[in-house]
Amino acid sequence: MLNISNGSKLVSGISIDSSGSRMLTVGHDFHLNMHDFATMDSKFKPFRSFDPLEDVPLRSIKHSPAGDLVMVYGGTSLIKLLDRDGKLNCACMRGDQYLVDMNQTKGHVSAVNSAAWNPIDLDCFVTCGMDSFITYILM
Repeated sequence: MLNISNGSKLVSGISIDSSGSRMLTVGHDFHLNMHDFATMDSKFKPFRSFDPLEDVPLRSIKHSPAGDLVMVYGGTSLIKLLDRDGKLNCACMRGDQYLVDMNQTKGHVSAVNSAAWNPIDLDCFVTCGMDSFITYILM
């Protein structure tokens, strides 16, 4: 068993890439911590730690099936896709909360609860939010 310290607040998400070489953690301290098992020393510190959603508690993180992208989301409607080094690849559009017909909006208008990559079509993922919508996103 190995205990890795991950900040001062709740750890809400963890993901290990398909090769098993990197572990990413997110939590309510707003930080995404990137651990590389090949270069990890006895202190188990992340090789990179940053705030991907600008002061939003992070809810979860998921590697894509190919392992080249990472999806991160928190307590807002914003979803960001990062490359394997943590650089922004793209951000999903926020929905228009003032539309009368919510079926016409292009994204979530309230917090994203969960998300999953499509294991067959690697350029797609699905999200669900507190706005009661399930959104299928093509990149």
